[in-house]
Amino acid sequence: MCLGSAAAIRCSARRSADPEGVDGRAGTVEGLGLLDIATVMSPEKSTTLVSGTHCATGAEIEGYEIHLGRSEGAIARGPW
Repeated sequence: MCLGSAAAIRCSARRSADPEGVDGRAGTVEGLGLLDIATVMSPEKSTTLVSGTHCATGAEIEGYEIHLGRSEGAIARGPW
């Protein structure tokens, strides 16, 4: 199960910056502005195995949280 793809979030943000060319050509692009965040890519990558319980079924689930940059803005400070 994928709860949010990085590409979809970056496209929906106000802007996405990749100053070091981590994920393609270095630069900044304007997003669609659907999410009140801006993302800056960085070469440091973290992966964390996380687990939980699916609320509707009680099934145990697990997956990886992958971070390759930082998002700033109102929704980036959410409960997750």
